[in-house]
Formats: sequence, structure tokens, C-alpha cells
Amino acid sequence: MALSLAGIASTPQRSASPLAAALETLSDGLRIKRGTDAPGSLVAAEAQRAGVAALSRTLDSLSSATQDAQTGGQALEAASKLIQDARDMALASAHGTGPAAAYSEF
Repeated sequence: MALSLAGIASTPQRSASPLAAALETLSDGLRIKRGTDAPGSLVAAEAQRAGVAALSRTLDSLSSATQDAQTGGQALEAASKLIQDARDMALASAHGTGPAAAYSEF
């Protein structure tokens, strides 16, 4: 009786394919990568990925808008300070005090 090594030799090849597929799935963390994995779930997963991408873009836009609003607020504070300084100078000049009174002699 002779031993057949053909069946033993093909066993590692048969087990390597599912192992490779499992490693490929685990490598990127995605449960579904292709339509053959689960066709219905692939459609739902793609919709979720698109939603996540849209939310990411929205978050980036909101961050940019927040920075723009902060810059605008700082500009308004600077303008308000200049107006307040001009008002103070006008009041000081009207009362004859402050730096404007020193120039009234000339």
C-alpha cells in the first residue's frame, strides 16, 4: 500500500487562501471590502463611508468658519477700541484737557 502525498500537499494551499482573505480583511479594519463579501452590506457600508466623508468635510468647513468668525470678532474689537479712543480724545479736547489742549496755544 502506497501513501499518497497529493492530498497532504494540497492542504496547506487550501488553508492559505482563507487565511490570506482573513488577513486582508483584518489589515485595514474593514469588514466588507468587495461585493462578494456581502452585497447588501456593501451598499450600506459605502453609504456610511460617504456619510462619514461628508461629515468630515462639514467639520473642516465649520472649523474654518469658526476661525473666520474669531478673526472678524478681533477686528471688531480693534475698531471699537479705535472709536472709543477717538471719543475720549474728542471729549478731552472739548473740556480743554488732554493732549489736544497742549496744541491749542499754537
